[in-house]
Amino acid sequence: MVASHTPFRANAAVLGRLAISQSSTSGRSWRAVHILAANCACSRAVAEHLIARGPLRNLKETIVLVGTDHELQRRLQSAAIAVTSMSADEAGGRYGLHGAPWLVFIGPDGAIRYAGGYSAERNARDGYQDVRLWNTLRAGGATAPLPAYGCAVGKRLQRNIDPLGVKYTNFGS
Repeated sequence: MVASHTPFRANAAVLGRLAISQSSTSGRSWRAVHILAANCACSRAVAEHLIARGPLRNLKETIVLVGTDHELQRRLQSAAIAVTSMSADEAGGRYGLHGAPWLVFIGPDGAIRYAGGYSAERNARDGYQDVRLWNTLRAGGATAPLPAYGCAVGKRLQRNIDPLGVKYTNFGS
């Protein structure tokens, strides 16, 4: 059952590639990248939160949707949030992403200022902290990363952490 809400880590050096890829389209402004997985209930809950709150002022937000869910992508785009889709293999190979949901704030200088989860608790009972994190960073503060609880991205990792297929029955992306 540990596979159902696993805390993931990310490689900051590899996430730098994500920061660079986002800077080419966003200029010298604050950016947030939300990494969500199409087949992850945790990611869907974050997506619903993002749709309900809409875009934050003075922040360019992009959602990287790992996998395919055309309806979710349409709803996110209708909430004025840009969405980029990619496969689990691409997310893992290009950006070193092994789990979702994941939140990254990138400063105007292109440096990653935050990379972590959305809440301190597995089930987000403490609420999503993205707005609080953004306000802290925008005011010049720093914040420790919250754990990134969620779902494994990629068939190989899913097999490794759930060899019996309890959570990842189809080992999909």
